[in-house]
Amino acid sequence: MQPQQPAPQFFAQPNGSAATTVVPVTTDSKKTILLVLLMVSVIIAAGVWYFVHVKHQREQQVTALFALAESTFKRNDYPKASELFQQFVLQHPDNSLSELAQQRLDAIALMETEAQKQRAGRSQQIEETLKRAQIAMNLRRYITPENDNALTHIRAVLAIDPFQKQALDMLNTIGNFYRTEAERDFNRGRYERAKNYYENIQVVYPGDESAGEQIAKIDDLINEEINRRRQIARQNAASQQVARSEQPATNPVSKTAPQQNLPAEKPAENPASNDTGSQPLASLNNTILPPNTPVSTPVDPVETKPANADSASLNAVPEIISVDESQIDGGKKVLLRKAEPVVPRSWNYGGFSRVRAICTVGTDGQVENVEILTPAKYRRLNDLTTETLLKYQYKPATFNGLPTRFKTVEEIVYK
Repeated sequence: MQPQQPAPQFFAQPNGSAATTVVPVTTDSKKTILLVLLMVSVIIAAGVWYFVHVKHQREQQVTALFALAESTFKRNDYPKASELFQQFVLQHPDNSLSELAQQRLDAIALMETEAQKQRAGRSQQIEETLKRAQIAMNLRRYITPENDNALTHIRAVLAIDPFQKQALDMLNTIGNFYRTEAERDFNRGRYERAKNYYENIQVVYPGDESAGEQIAKIDDLINEEINRRRQIARQNAASQQVARSEQPATNPVSKTAPQQNLPAEKPAENPASNDTGSQPLASLNNTILPPNTPVSTPVDPVETKPANADSASLNAVPEIISVDESQIDGGKKVLLRKAEPVVPRSWNYGGFSRVRAICTVGTDGQVENVEILTPAKYRRLNDLTTETLLKYQYKPATFNGLPTRFKTVEEIVYK
């Protein structure tokens, strides 16, 4: 028998230690390891990308929500802003902007409390002002007196609440009253009264076009009536002059008998009721008739004086006569200097007032006397009007070529 051979050994066993087995690494094993590492890397990268992307997108949404709430707050839309800020605080309590959102909510709550107090105060103020307006309405103090009239109280209410129904109803009641009265007086030929009512409508409704058109129409009718009266007066004067020129031929005066002044030479003896030509314009409110209504021929006491009177008879006149503006030569006054009233700021006259007056103008063109026709409720305005009109300077007027005083109506409007 051959002796048994030991099994071959790949590696020598140093120092006689126990034998170990080493498995060689193949190419397939390396590929598997690389594939696993690649998959792990992809998963980690995807996780990082997802975390960063989602977090960024969420931060954008949070910022957008706060920006929307902030812009709504700055637009004074507090109810909507409060809703958005509350949503932000509930959804993102840990966000750094959450504290600022809570501050906005506290500010809105404070403002809402103050607003409620103001609304309560305004409601009470409206109620009290409406009571004063109703009292003035019952007393028919629609636009006067200046400090306690219905229109003033109504406008105070509408300044607080432009849609307050009771105040708007009162305003329309006043406007309808003046419009009804204006139309009635206009139809009756009371043009001055109608004009005053239409002017009141413009006080109630500033810039009312229909009232302005009616005022212009009335002014045309008044001017037409004045021109008609002026023409009648001139025709009457001409006929009287013709009659006087024919009088010596029909009624000769005895040479031996002393001459006597004719009754017509005494202007003061003529009835005042016939002196329609000398009426001031302000009196036309009850005398102007519609164009188709006949008017009696006016008698001018001044025109009864003989046109060919000698200088001795002229010197016998005790004073210079005074005629109406429409009777002066040229038929129209000429204002050379107009003074403007200066109202002190401390005067509380209500912001609107109208004063009309008759001015007596001397032969030198200076205003000699002022008589208030339509006074203001605020008495100081009447004194100021008189003082202002006394400073007016007119072109000296003549009547039949002779110096004369004349009367004219002036109006000053205070706004």
